[in-house]
Amino acid sequence: GAGEVLRGAARDELAPPQDEMTRWIGAQVLTAMTALSAFVTVLVVSSGFAFTVARRRRDLGLLRTIGATPRQLRRLLYGEALTVGAIGGAAGAPLGALLAPALAGVFVDAGFQPAGFEVRMRPWVLAATFALGLLVALAGVWSASRRAARIAPLEAMREAEVDSRAMTRRRWVTGTVAAALGLACAVGTAFAGPDAMVLLCLGAAMGLTTGLTLLIPALIGPVAGALTRPLARRPGAVALLVRANMVTAVRRTSATVAPVLATVAFATLITSAVQTTAAADVAGRAAAVRAGAAVVPRGTPGLSD
Repeated sequence: GAGEVLRGAARDELAPPQDEMTRWIGAQVLTAMTALSAFVTVLVVSSGFAFTVARRRRDLGLLRTIGATPRQLRRLLYGEALTVGAIGGAAGAPLGALLAPALAGVFVDAGFQPAGFEVRMRPWVLAATFALGLLVALAGVWSASRRAARIAPLEAMREAEVDSRAMTRRRWVTGTVAAALGLACAVGTAFAGPDAMVLLCLGAAMGLTTGLTLLIPALIGPVAGALTRPLARRPGAVALLVRANMVTAVRRTSATVAPVLATVAFATLITSAVQTTAAADVAGRAAAVRAGAAVVPRGTPGLSD
């Protein structure tokens, strides 16, 4: 009879179901890694520029004194962010293209992709990643640029290392809402089914991580004070200065802690999500077999799955 030759994506119709599940898990891992990279990059850029604005408050106040407008200050920070993003994108895109083939083997060995998986680079992907780097840099500097635009000319006459206002109202609201949603998802896991439980676990982890990251400036004072209390009992001025700087320079401490917290939390989230998804797939396939045991002749040929 007549036959049909399948090419390209049409060959997936003949792929074993297990390979389809493996590809799906790999796609989830790549998506989570992309989201993690973008989130952490925005957080690092935002924290870095927020700290920069706090440190350069006097310089920015001097610019306002000589006639600089808030819009010009925003453009100044946007220009710096674009420069950083362009340098990072120009260096990261070729480096990623060189390391991507090696990553394919890692995914196959880890069970995230079936055997024979290869990475193919296309020019538009490199261009898209470069543009994404610029957008991420601009997104990270947006909050700091708004804060810089609100600096009054008289700020040039003020110089203090103690942060008077570490949290804005918008950050309070956003952080509280994100943490509340995370807690709601965590409570919902006790009443959800197996399928919904995975999504609720992911929502709980992401909500709590985002909320705590945004609320770090408000929490860093009490937490750092409690953790560094033993340093105050040690003789010498070094321990006392370390504790005082962490408690008083809240923005600087938050800019250091927030990226570490987000990176560790989301790395744990990705690992847990992959393990949970794989375990759920195995449990689902096992539940589909109603028999307690199966007897087959030794050496019976059959499909791999």
